[in-house]
Amino acid sequence: MGRIAALGANTPSIWQVGQRVGVGRLGGYCNECVPCRQGRFQLCQNQPFVGATCDGGYAEMMLARATGLVSIPDELNAEEAAPILCAGIATFNALKKCGAQAGDIVAIVGIGGLGHMALQYARKMGSRLSPSGAGATSRTMRRRWARILHRHRSGRPHGPSSTCGRCARDREHHRARQHGIGPRARPGT
Repeated sequence: MGRIAALGANTPSIWQVGQRVGVGRLGGYCNECVPCRQGRFQLCQNQPFVGATCDGGYAEMMLARATGLVSIPDELNAEEAAPILCAGIATFNALKKCGAQAGDIVAIVGIGGLGHMALQYARKMGSRLSPSGAGATSRTMRRRWARILHRHRSGRPHGPSSTCGRCARDREHHRARQHGIGPRARPGT
């Protein structure tokens, strides 16, 4: 996160010098490759990865594409805004694109850095939640969410989920949870 120091040619007018902005892990799509022209910007073939293929993260200055910028209000402190730039963008976009509607059951598999944000977004979007996770952190988070969600004592979802956001790396854990995913569930990630 930082403030815009200078603008390049053809920068959209929504961006101004001095404006507070952030850049997520994906540094902005090109708008030229086939996936971009199809509106699948997350699959851009020419997208820089901040901290890997371009400077960012801990850099004092960096070049960023306008398509990778996110406006950050001055009222929001850096500690609150930073998680939204990576995990927040990834999980929010997955939930928006999966097609889940308010009232649908959404299974979030893995309750770590990404999963806990997916749970918060899905809850605010009106989804009924079915969090699942295998590790110690996931178990602790699952217990906290169970209290928040007032779930049944069985710990099972209230029916087959209509979408599934995968935020864990353990394949065996995913296979074990597939029984609760509805036959027409849409993958979120």
